[in-house]
Amino acid sequence: MTYPYAVFFCHKLVKTSAYFVPLEGEDGARVKAVAVCHRDTSKWDPNHVSFQDLNVKPGTVPVCHVLPERHLLWVPK
Repeated sequence: MTYPYAVFFCHKLVKTSAYFVPLEGEDGARVKAVAVCHRDTSKWDPNHVSFQDLNVKPGTVPVCHVLPERHLLWVPK
């Protein structure tokens, strides 16, 4: 089903930081991406795929990820 307007999944995350990061592909292509780091993961599900991929436990390290193309991030001025 298509929507006649934009639909956003808005949520507020505490103890989270956002960064502009330069990325370069193997072919030399460069982009500026937005990365988000969740600094407190202590209340996350211990079975979250991030902990499995990183081989860590909740609350021990920040978990960061790049936002996909066309995703929005609202930040204070």
